[in-house]
Amino acid sequence: MGIAERQTSSIDLKLYKDQAIPKHPPSLQSSNSFEHTYKTSYSHGLEKIYALENIDISTVKMLDNDSSGQNFSGSEELSNRWIDSPSCQIEFDLGSHFKGYIEPFFLREPIQMLGLSKRIETSLIANGQKQIQDLLSIDLSVEKWPQNIGQGHIDEIHDKLKQYLEGASIQQAKSINFLSWLKILTFDLTPKKIAATFEYFNIPHSVSLSSFDTQELRRTTQTNKLEWIKESKQESLSKRQASKIDEDLKKITKVFIIPWMEKRFNVASKQEIIERLIYIAEPCCSPTEVLNWMTETYFDGKFILSDFLEPLDDGLYGTNKEIAAAYNTVIKTALSYFYKGNNSYPLDTLISWISKEFIRKWEEFPHLLIERILKLSPHFRVRKDKTGKLSVKLS
Repeated sequence: MGIAERQTSSIDLKLYKDQAIPKHPPSLQSSNSFEHTYKTSYSHGLEKIYALENIDISTVKMLDNDSSGQNFSGSEELSNRWIDSPSCQIEFDLGSHFKGYIEPFFLREPIQMLGLSKRIETSLIANGQKQIQDLLSIDLSVEKWPQNIGQGHIDEIHDKLKQYLEGASIQQAKSINFLSWLKILTFDLTPKKIAATFEYFNIPHSVSLSSFDTQELRRTTQTNKLEWIKESKQESLSKRQASKIDEDLKKITKVFIIPWMEKRFNVASKQEIIERLIYIAEPCCSPTEVLNWMTETYFDGKFILSDFLEPLDDGLYGTNKEIAAAYNTVIKTALSYFYKGNNSYPLDTLISWISKEFIRKWEEFPHLLIERILKLSPHFRVRKDKTGKLSVKLS
C-alpha cells in the first residue's frame, strides 16, 4: 500500500471514530443533554418513526432527579410508611368467608360489665351509651356529656375501659369468646333464674346477685330451681332476635367452619364441628357447657349450626347442595355392592369400583372424597380386618 493510500485510510478511520464516539459522555454534557441524546441516538434510519411530535422534550426530567434537580431522598421513607402501617392499605371486602375473623363479641357487652359507679352507668345509658362499642366510638375528651358527668367521671370511664380491654383488638377476633357471648345473651335476664341455670349446666360464670337473691337461691328447693330454669329459657327465647344469636352463628359458620370443612372435602360430622368450635374458643370460659346451654335454650336440643349447613345424613353435614348431591350419589352406588347384608370389601377396592362406575357415566369424584364419605356415613362401618387392612361393612 502506498503512502497516499495509507494516509487516506487513516483519515477515513479518524472520521468514523469521530462520528461513532461522542466527544463527551451524556452525563457530562449540559442540562439539555437528554434532548441532545434523544436527537442523536438513532442512526438506523427510523428517526422519524420514533420522533416525539407532541412532547416538549426539554420539559422531561431524568428519572434519578426530582423536580428541583436534587436526588429524591424520601422514597425510602414513603416505602417504610406503607410497610409499617398496613392498615393504610385498601382492604377489599370479599366477604366474611375470606376474612378469617369476626367482630369481637366484647364490643356488644353492656357497659354494666365495666364496673362503673351507678351514677355514671345511669347517665351513660340515658345518653345512649349502652354497650362498650358505644364508648369506644366517641372521644372522651371532647364529647358533650350531661351536666352531672365531670372530668373525674370521664377519667374513670377511660381507666375502666383500658383495664377491661387490656389491649385486645377491637377490630378482629380470630377466636370465639364464649364468655363475652354469654354476657350478651344473659345480662338482662332475671339474676336468680340465670344463676340457677348456670348452676344446672355447670357454667363457671358468676352472676351479680343481691343478698336477698343469694339467700333465696341457697334455700330454695330443687323443684323451684327447675321452674326458674324453665322461666329463664322462656326469657331467653323472647329476646332471641334482640341478641342476634342467629346472625352470630351464621357469621361463625361462614368464617370458622366452612373454610375448615372445605379442607376436608366439604364434609364433616356433628362431633367434628363441635370439636372445631371448642378448639377455636378462647380459654376464658368452658365452651362445652355454654354450647350445651345454647343448644337446649335456643334450639330445643337441635344442633346449633344445622340451619347454616347442608344436612347430608344423621349427624353429618356438608357446605352446599352440590356436595349433598355428590354424597347421595356415592352412597347409592356403594350400597349397590352390598346385595347381601354380610358382605365385606377392602376399603381401597370398594373405592376403586365406585370410581370406575362414575368414570363410565362421565362423572368423577376424588378418591379421598369417596373414602371420607364411606368413613363418616352412618350406613357403613369401616374397621381393620384380621390382616390389618381397612374393610367396609354395612352398619
